Amino acid sequence: MGRMIKGTPVESDRGLSNAQLAELLAQEAADGSGIRVRAFRRAARSAFLWPERAIDLLASGRDLSELHAVGPFIAKQLCSWIEKPPRAIDKPPALRRDFLTMADAKAILAAQPEWGKMLRGKHSAIWPHCAIRTFKFSVIRAAAYTIIGLGLKADWSRVFAEATKLNKTLEIDCNPDRQDLNVALLKLARREGTKISLGTDAHHPWQLYFIELGLAAALKAKIPAERIINFMSLGELRTWVTKLRLQSGW
Repeated sequence: MGRMIKGTPVESDRGLSNAQLAELLAQEAADGSGIRVRAFRRAARSAFLWPERAIDLLASGRDLSELHAVGPFIAKQLCSWIEKPPRAIDKPPALRRDFLTMADAKAILAAQPEWGKMLRGKHSAIWPHCAIRTFKFSVIRAAAYTIIGLGLKADWSRVFAEATKLNKTLEIDCNPDRQDLNVALLKLARREGTKISLGTDAHHPWQLYFIELGLAAALKAKIPAERIINFMSLGELRTWVTKLRLQSGW
């Protein structure tokens, strides 16, 4: 427990982030056996949705068991890492690289509160995976990543450029296990001038708050507000859809 792990250096001035704790928990789950594996795995996934940084919670004198999926055993392990961080931590696998935690997202949005106020709608539809030239879809999920592993491999700059040319919109799946498009891909989309949609992929009302992960990712990637269709007024949205239909010959 709490052994040295090679990889990314820990930021000593801020302490361990929830994402780093998630990687430590995931590694314990991968290396362990028995009933504790499930506890480590569940806590590792939950860490991305903790609304506060665990290190801040501990510094304020509160109990880490306030966090979802953290019982006495996991809390003790988290405390040991926070109080004596490993000198380095494994880099996240490609599946989780560039993921935001909910604590990250809340901090990003708190620094620019006007951004979230522009949100007009948060949808939960699962858009089909389809070619960019399928004209009967105006919003497309590119699926570079999935819950079970890496998804599409593509020349993403070309994909975004084609979407812009055809006036199509690509979706950010805000599900914490997906976060696709991630910040790195969103920066490419910004460069190519692509419109963006935010979708929660919610299967229950409480999951609608996943939208904060997408809002923060778009803000971090510096996507212009006028390119996000969830920020459009109803009139603007109707105008865009009508123009797209006429352009596509629907």
